[in-house]
Order: sequence, then structure tokens, then C-alpha cells
Amino acid sequence: MLEDMRSIWDGDERGYAGAVGPVSHGAPQLIVGGSVEAAFKRVARFGDGWIMGGGAPDMIVASAATDAETVRQYVSGFEKSGCDELIFCPASGDPNQAGLLAEALEG
Repeated sequence: MLEDMRSIWDGDERGYAGAVGPVSHGAPQLIVGGSVEAAFKRVARFGDGWIMGGGAPDMIVASAATDAETVRQYVSGFEKSGCDELIFCPASGDPNQAGLLAEALEG
């Protein structure tokens, strides 16, 4: 299905309708979610980005970066894998979370 979507967005004709994709402005970006091997293969083949998409609370808590060194390690790992944009979500409503993140990334 993702292969068909990309094909249509690239302007390939479909049935009797001809080209039906938004070829004049390029294809929309496709963000693929998941945390299993098949999802990683899909994002590598078809995606413009990846998102975990959620998980059980204990899984999220276990992987949360709670100190500057862990944040730096996570960022480094994503950079090494080719990630050029990373979105962080604070783990609490404390506005100081942004400052702590900035310190971790500057240090």
C-alpha cells in the first residue's frame, strides 16, 4: 500500500483516472510509526520520518532520559543513524524542562 501511495504521489497513472497525485508540489511527507522490525523496514523504504507512536507506560518510563548524559547519548545515537530532526517531549509540566534540555544539548 505504501508503495502504491508513493507511486501515485510521483504522478504514475492509476486506472482510468490518469495521474491522481499532488505531483505539482511534490508528495506529502510520510511519517511511519512503530517499534518493531517491520516498522523500521517500512520507514527505511518509504518514510520521511519515524515516530514511536506510544507504548505502555512502563516502556516509556524505562526509556525516559532523566539526566543530561542520557540525553546526549540518545541524540548521538539518532545522529549516527542519519536522523536530522529530533523532537523532544517534556516528561512533566515543569517549564524548567526546556532549560534542562538546553543545558544537556549545550554541554
